[in-house]
Amino acid sequence: MTKPIIITMGDPDGIGGEIILKSYSILQKQQDIIFCVNDDINRLQKIIDFYQWSIALKTISHPKDAYHHFQDSLPILPLDYHDDKDSAVCNSIINSVDYVLDGSCRAIVTNPIQKKSLSNAGYDYPGHTEMLANLCGQDSTPIMMLYSEDCATVPATIHCALRDACSHLTYEHLLMIGRAVHQSLKNQFHINNPRIAFSGLNPHAGENGKFGNEEQHIIIPAMAQLRREDINITGVFAADSLFIAANRKKFDVAI
Repeated sequence: MTKPIIITMGDPDGIGGEIILKSYSILQKQQDIIFCVNDDINRLQKIIDFYQWSIALKTISHPKDAYHHFQDSLPILPLDYHDDKDSAVCNSIINSVDYVLDGSCRAIVTNPIQKKSLSNAGYDYPGHTEMLANLCGQDSTPIMMLYSEDCATVPATIHCALRDACSHLTYEHLLMIGRAVHQSLKNQFHINNPRIAFSGLNPHAGENGKFGNEEQHIIIPAMAQLRREDINITGVFAADSLFIAANRKKFDVAI
């Protein structure tokens, strides 16, 4: 029996509730996708009432109970958010991680949050990515992959001001990302020889230094070192043309 997925509440004033309920209405009759939600059942019921949707909710005490109710009712692991909304947002994330780490759930889907909720609740994380990495005991820099079957990409920098991004783009940082992405595609996506494309930072990938020298001084040397490690790297490609349909067929992920 496949373990259920757990979905976080997200911002209670945001669109997360609608996402949860619409997803359930589409997926509830499928046998291979079972999920539960760590959320306030009264909050979700108000959304159902507002839209006059025919969706039943069921409070459960453990994710395994989701299997007994999913085809008839959306399983809810109860969370009370009325006294402290920001803490509830964070507690939903923490609870969900705990259920995955103890083997009760197989994955987390996080609903959108306001990043300020994290700091309001006393947590020094700029976003979900860093919080999830810390909760899972990872000391290394977390990496985000945006994935679909048609396109996958890894931002070289995350959750920082644009003016700060260039200072974070170092030779060592790109080596770390390239190695981690290569291993992830092999281990998690079972791609024997992952094809990784590197985007340029500057317009037209810098035009040989005319529009910036990050490509020549940082990105290309990092690519060369990764190739010496037998990692299949191509680039540097101009970012404005990298993701057109014909080019997407040439790589498994773009950094």
